[in-house]
Amino acid sequence: MPEPTAGSSTTAGSAQVWKSSGRLADGREIIYFDEAPGSGRARVRDPRDLRAGAGPESELRCDPLVGEWVVIAAQRQGRTFLPPQEQCPLCPSKPGRPTEIPASDYDVVVFENRFPSLYGAGHGPPGGVLPGSIEPGAVEPGGVLPGSIEPGAVQPGAVEPGGIPSGGIPSGAFPARGDGMLTARRPAIGRCEVVCFTADHDSAFAYLTPRRARTVVEAWADRTAVLGAMDGIRQVYCFENKGEEIGVTLHHPHGQIYGFPFVTPRTRQLLGQARAYARRGHGNLFDAVVASELSDGSRVVASNEHWTAFVPAAARWPYEVLLFPAVRGLLVQRGSLLSHSAIVAREMGLPCVVGTKAASSTVVDGQRIRVDGDAGVVEVLA
Repeated sequence: MPEPTAGSSTTAGSAQVWKSSGRLADGREIIYFDEAPGSGRARVRDPRDLRAGAGPESELRCDPLVGEWVVIAAQRQGRTFLPPQEQCPLCPSKPGRPTEIPASDYDVVVFENRFPSLYGAGHGPPGGVLPGSIEPGAVEPGGVLPGSIEPGAVQPGAVEPGGIPSGGIPSGAFPARGDGMLTARRPAIGRCEVVCFTADHDSAFAYLTPRRARTVVEAWADRTAVLGAMDGIRQVYCFENKGEEIGVTLHHPHGQIYGFPFVTPRTRQLLGQARAYARRGHGNLFDAVVASELSDGSRVVASNEHWTAFVPAAARWPYEVLLFPAVRGLLVQRGSLLSHSAIVAREMGLPCVVGTKAASSTVVDGQRIRVDGDAGVVEVLA
């Protein structure tokens, strides 16, 4: 999808989506993804009297026992909690009842969270560093700050025969602080967005039409590209929590999009396992898992020429299904994302679907990478 411009038309695959953006009363961005042109929704003014959120109350703390970043956001305790339907902030606005969505209707809409755990990304000068943020290059590939855990001390995915991760935390990695906290701390730089799947309060993602579900996917893809290009963001994660038991505070069908300033632990472990599997000469770990499940068949929930859904043999939850595409690939939609995606494509042996028709080349880690939009591949040149 192209750069966000008010009223722009974007085409991806068989779906056409019109994207427009505006600002809420406190300056937060709101983006409409419409299934028809000319809605004018982004031009609707937010009449509420809101002041910009403080933001800096959140912070990152590195757990010295496991070497993982934890987001501390105590200010979120004041967020909206299970309001009655007539006070839902995710429904379209009505006369006398303004909500987070100023328009009187919408197809799919995304906006910056009013009560974010992560803040600041996308609001600094282009190419600049946000005040107090992590300097470019200060975070190691494992997401750990130099001086807190030595780079390479813990190798994600490197597992000894007994099942114990190799490496460890060196002594003195966490010098005692004056406040008694044995941990590294940083501002919680990042971005949190809310995505509303439909204006119908009583619906759910499972009830969306295929057309509307595709619009949601287009919104996910767009936001992944836009947030992924922001300074300081290392991983973009689109998700939906379901049910009060897991902490949902609004019943309107919606999900969230987080732009993290670090690579999350499970993603690091997954990539580490896949790279280790390939280095041992076994090929692609994901292909091997899918082939094994299809051969066994007992855990396959559904399968066609595009996808395979199965219950993992080592399921972590009472209800858990993994969904794997038949064709592996990465989506590259912005030039600034090319280097990261090309590196991953090279390391993982993945083809790459490129959001451009122009063939070009670039240098990544000293190797020339050719991008062919027509062929839809990223190739490492000799």
